[in-house]
This record gives sequence, C-alpha cells and structure tokens, in this order.
Amino acid sequence: SAALGFAGVCDALLLDTPSKRLGGSREKHDWSVSARIVQQAKCPVFLAGGLNPKNVAEAVAAVEPFCVDVSSGVEIRPGQKDPEKVKKFIEKAKCSS
Repeated sequence: SAALGFAGVCDALLLDTPSKRLGGSREKHDWSVSARIVQQAKCPVFLAGGLNPKNVAEAVAAVEPFCVDVSSGVEIRPGQKDPEKVKKFIEKAKCSS
C-alpha cells in the first residue's frame, strides 16, 4: 500500500475512505487493507471512513488502530452531531479495544 511509504516520515497515518466530498463520506473501506497497514506501519494509525456506533466495535477489533475518527456517523443531519450517537460510539469503541 502507498500509505506505508509515508509511515517512516510522518508522525501518524489516517486511513479514510476516498471521496470527492469534504467531510464524512458515510462509506467504509476494506478493513483488511487497513489491518495490514496497522501491522506494518511504524507509526500510530488512525481509522476513519464510514464509522458509526453500529460498526465501530467490529472495525476496532478487525483493524486494531491507534484510534478512530468519526464525523457523519454520529450526525442527525450534516453538521449537527447527535449527543446520544456520540455517547454510543465512544462506548462501543472503548468496549472493543
């Protein structure tokens, strides 16, 4: 993966789903690729892309990232976060680590 080429020259990697839009795409990517990058990278790896309270535990278990990033996966509507979804996301992410 091209991402590994940057692992030696950066402080961390952020793995996200490609999108032409700014912000959350609501689409997850192939977590098996992310898991391979986490195993080989010599820096912390952040996982993003399509994460939400329903899938974050599975993502963390599959990829074992340093941390996770969420945006649209906890929104009521674009730009407005749902406090209950944020709480559930954090609970699920913590339970899976």
